[in-house]
Amino acid sequence: MSTFVPGSPGAPLLSGTAGDGSPVAGRALQWFAQLAGEWNPRDLRDGGGYAELLAALLLAGGRPGDIWFNHKPREEESEQAFRRLGPSDLLVLPTRPPLHDKGEGQPRRHLRPSSTALERAVHAPFNLFFQRCSRNVVTLADAPAEKLPEEKRNRRSTTYYQYTRNGLEVTWAFYKTLDGRKPSSSRDRTTAVFLVYIPALWQEGPALISAFGMGANETLLWCHLLRTRMNSLLLEILRSTVPRFVMCELATTAAWTSGPLRAPLDLLTLTSAAEHWQVEPIVDYSIEGWSPPQAESLAATTARPRVAGGRH
Repeated sequence: MSTFVPGSPGAPLLSGTAGDGSPVAGRALQWFAQLAGEWNPRDLRDGGGYAELLAALLLAGGRPGDIWFNHKPREEESEQAFRRLGPSDLLVLPTRPPLHDKGEGQPRRHLRPSSTALERAVHAPFNLFFQRCSRNVVTLADAPAEKLPEEKRNRRSTTYYQYTRNGLEVTWAFYKTLDGRKPSSSRDRTTAVFLVYIPALWQEGPALISAFGMGANETLLWCHLLRTRMNSLLLEILRSTVPRFVMCELATTAAWTSGPLRAPLDLLTLTSAAEHWQVEPIVDYSIEGWSPPQAESLAATTARPRVAGGRH
């Protein structure tokens, strides 16, 4: 397992440029955009997070691509994506994939999957890392869970606050339980964020980079940190020749605000707010001996991935 050391708070590490052998050089950056509400293209989720990743990837030599709306196909069949996307493309997903946001145990703040062949192709690799991934519950797959440090083994199965905690409003998706138990501190302000890289979603297909937390605030902050303090990690993971999964924890001090459950982004700039957060990497997992599937098998798939069980 490789290791990495975060930079100091507020100190950008913009080391990637188009001329230094960057793994992004020349790639078209394609935003795989999750829509909110009733499939309205103006309602794209996590635009701020995408802007942060886009800035970092453009500086590293990428070139502007397109916006791919993840909605049910209307005028155009989504299977065309398997012909239009290739090795020179990098899909950017700055939103938690709704792997298990439907059916039994559907979270209150759920995302709406489109159930298209393209979405299934994009989401399929996440099942290598997650047994369950929804707004309120995350359970790691066995292999990445084995990479958890001994003192953090209870992060294998985590739940998250969605609206209120002890009757008070919660603006962040902090840990609610760790392996079925409440965190030791009643004022705990810690949450998990994830970084996933897939070198090719299918043979001769595009790569995928995904950075997300459980909610919009966490995702925005995490993408900002990947552009600045954790930029070296972002560039490192893009050089991987096999799927790679990184899990970090974000934590802020209780002294930041008088409200024990809040950590608002109400400072003048996102950079100012980010200085109040600490980042701790806890899992770095790669899949060796991996090869991407055939595009034909993905385009022909009609069934959604099996909803795996997890602790609630």
